[in-house]
Amino acid sequence: LAGRTRTQAADLLDAMRADLLGQLAIDDEPPAVRAAFDTSYATLPQAARDVFRLIGRAPGQDISLPAAAALFGQGTAQVASELARLVRAGLADHLPDDRFRLHDLLRRYATELPAPPDDAALHRLFGYYHHTTIAAVATAVQGVIRLDHDPCDPEARPLSFNCAASASAWL
Repeated sequence: LAGRTRTQAADLLDAMRADLLGQLAIDDEPPAVRAAFDTSYATLPQAARDVFRLIGRAPGQDISLPAAAALFGQGTAQVASELARLVRAGLADHLPDDRFRLHDLLRRYATELPAPPDDAALHRLFGYYHHTTIAAVATAVQGVIRLDHDPCDPEARPLSFNCAASASAWL
């Protein structure tokens, strides 16, 4: 913003709010960030593209492998393979404990892409979180009384816990 008038700076901020990725440039060259993301994204097979777009819509800063599998509706092995493709393409970061994160700009890019044709994805993810939370609380806290109302996905595959410490750590 150096060397710009207040009006020019305000205009640039308005343009960035409307199209951040299209406005980001390197050394006053034409906008290159979106083009770089487009190039990386275009090299991916369709399954990896779908995982990328779904993870971009998931709440939170990062996502675990089991949660990503629930979101995608596949087993962890298949989703791990697609996540590894995203990491190799520079579109995701692999964090400790098999967690994955999209950089803020990549998350924004993912949400700007057309949503994958899977309306149930977030429902599966929330069902996974719901059932895993129930399992963790039942393991970590003795004497919890649970009501029999379960509105979430009955096909969710929650994690199981073998001790209170692991359940508490997950929570």
